[in-house]
Amino acid sequence: MKAESNFPFQSTEPVKVPNPAKQVPEGAASMHPVMVLHQMKPGLLYNTNQTTRDNKSFFTVTADIDGKEFSGKGTNVKKAKFFLANTAILGLYGVESTFEISA
Repeated sequence: MKAESNFPFQSTEPVKVPNPAKQVPEGAASMHPVMVLHQMKPGLLYNTNQTTRDNKSFFTVTADIDGKEFSGKGTNVKKAKFFLANTAILGLYGVESTFEISA
């Protein structure tokens, strides 16, 4: 019996990952850190962990990039990923982000 998928457009073809950028994009400091990281390391895999404290959820997102472990914490996955990317682009490429996320 064939297992059915909930994803009607699911493909069995391998995922094509774009080539990474050869250099850090111009103006990278003012770009969203996740965008910079995606351009430099496309296809990056993130691990997400959720914890609850005082009835509030907190998320930790981690990624292994070039043998280094980076992590970010936040009240939602988007913020946690932002902080991870911010730390990663500074550590890997020396880019100190000036981009600010909204509250």
